[in-house]
Amino acid sequence: MLGNRAPLPHRAGSRGERVLARDGGRRADSNPPPPARQLAAFQAIERAETTARLEAETSEGRVPHDVADLLDSETAVIRRAKLFANEIPVMLDVSYRLPDAGAPAYVTEAVSVRRPRDDEELFLGHDGQLVLAIRGIARADSRRIMEVSDIAMPLSQWQLAYEWTMP
Repeated sequence: MLGNRAPLPHRAGSRGERVLARDGGRRADSNPPPPARQLAAFQAIERAETTARLEAETSEGRVPHDVADLLDSETAVIRRAKLFANEIPVMLDVSYRLPDAGAPAYVTEAVSVRRPRDDEELFLGHDGQLVLAIRGIARADSRRIMEVSDIAMPLSQWQLAYEWTMP
């Protein structure tokens, strides 16, 4: 257990992976289907012998204008999830999904670094420190966008790692 030490450094990998590195080089990897992004992070935290807690709420409602343009819909099922490791906030994820959407066939994620929005700073408690902002877009076989997900994670707690298979 971490006790009073600083939060775990986390690694976020490609293909929907969320990897959390522990002191001493131990780490936990996961490679879930994209809709299970928060569950994967939750399971990786548990495998790293860290107490994980996920708070999530789901409702149906109006979506932000940029999301409405992507989904071609002004309403969606909205899921707000907060992930904690040893009671330390480590991830805030809001996803917008079309109600009749099935399993995604394609997922893209765009990653940027920015200042946190007010709600992110309030939850993550990092006094203006930068966050990794990930915009995930899930598409059906037809390439129609079926889900948009916005994730914020404290930059000081996460490291990105990628892997490519060469032809």
